[in-house]
Amino acid sequence: MVTRSSRGCSHNDTAKYRLIETVAHTIERYEMAKPGETILVAVSGGADSIALLHILNNLRARLKINLAVAHLNHCIRGAESDEDQQFVEEVSKSLGILIKIGVADVLAISKKEKIGLEEAARRARYDFLNKTADELGTEHIAVAHTADDQAETVLMNIIRGCGIDGLRGMVPVRGKIIRPLLEVSRNDIIAYLTEEKLRWREDKTNKDVDYTRNRVRHELIPIIEKELNPRFKENILALSKIAAEEADYIFNQSLEMLRECVINESIQRIEIDAERLRDIPRALARRCLRIAIERVRGNLTDIETSHIEDVLNALNDRREFHSTMPGAKVHIDVKNGKTSIYSEIEIEKFDFEIELQVPGITHIPEIKCKIECDMIENRQKSASFDEVVLDADRILGKLKVRTWRYGDKIDPVGLTGTKKLQDIFTDKKVTKEERYRKLIVVDDEKILWVASTALSRTVYPTENTKRLIKLKILPDETV
Repeated sequence: MVTRSSRGCSHNDTAKYRLIETVAHTIERYEMAKPGETILVAVSGGADSIALLHILNNLRARLKINLAVAHLNHCIRGAESDEDQQFVEEVSKSLGILIKIGVADVLAISKKEKIGLEEAARRARYDFLNKTADELGTEHIAVAHTADDQAETVLMNIIRGCGIDGLRGMVPVRGKIIRPLLEVSRNDIIAYLTEEKLRWREDKTNKDVDYTRNRVRHELIPIIEKELNPRFKENILALSKIAAEEADYIFNQSLEMLRECVINESIQRIEIDAERLRDIPRALARRCLRIAIERVRGNLTDIETSHIEDVLNALNDRREFHSTMPGAKVHIDVKNGKTSIYSEIEIEKFDFEIELQVPGITHIPEIKCKIECDMIENRQKSASFDEVVLDADRILGKLKVRTWRYGDKIDPVGLTGTKKLQDIFTDKKVTKEERYRKLIVVDDEKILWVASTALSRTVYPTENTKRLIKLKILPDETV
């Protein structure tokens, strides 16, 4: 259903000017986009996203940015979903902005993955947005979360149980995702659309209180505002900003502390010195655990305060502990003087060979990781098993990454002569299944590096090395 507000404004341009200036300030304050960059705008057709699109279009010349639109048809509401798609296409065309359309059967995804409809829609939406951004080469993805959405998110986090990160709610910038409307209220959005005589689509599922967010929005918050505090949303947003500042400070302190406590780290496993973790302030230890879990797991979805506290209590009591994190095959063990966080990955045999971008990032979708290649000036000590520095002048031809093949050999640092990888794997107790997941970097003639296992002495930097290449393997959340 297309909706046009009937409410009026008492002063010409008041709503428009106020809203555009607020959004411009937000974009500049959080450095959401630089001149010449392209923003992919996620547009559902609802009031918030339509306002976002028009505001960014209004700011296009001022900020010297380019725009593209992405719309995902969730197929939840049948013909109405198709009408939403048509509406967004018409709006984008009227503004002369390129649009990309995606289609996802969210109901089927929900049933297949045994997750709620809200979560299925969220995953499908961000998957589509990330893939579209990669396809178009856009630097940013703008989503239309408002201050009201922020208040709802913080309250939902409190209800589920959260720490200081949950109190901060959504961040203005996370990777490619930017939220230009995060300091704008829904009432301001409606006032702006009214003044500009702009239409939008009304999604009837937004009224369905079977969804958690809708219940919070339409039932819980109105009760709090009516019976307890009419300024509730204003106060919870103030809390969110304070929590964000304090969380950033604690995060930076914890990151430094975690570096000092980590014994070993790879994509699938982090081992932390239990004694050192126990001896640091509990507030920092709590954050260290959250950072480590996110690195291995990829996110902190459904991780509650109680999960972290159970680990900390085990550390303080000096007792062994095991826990499986919800929603993913990630485990935490406390034993033998170590706190280990590791993923239980289903091992498959892979066979690929990919040329590395030097410098640049090479995505390896088969095992959901990426390799960063950088030319560096000074030799650096590797920070983890999944990082190495090579003598660039001793590389012959192109750098490639591939999987293990029978008969592979390497001239490894620390050992005498050439060794079969099969023998090295046996000595290091690498299982047969894991061997097919090992990333092997080669040039046109030889094996240079077996990730976390062996480095060829032929490219080991020396005092005479002039040019260095740094390779680093990281999890890839975009695949």
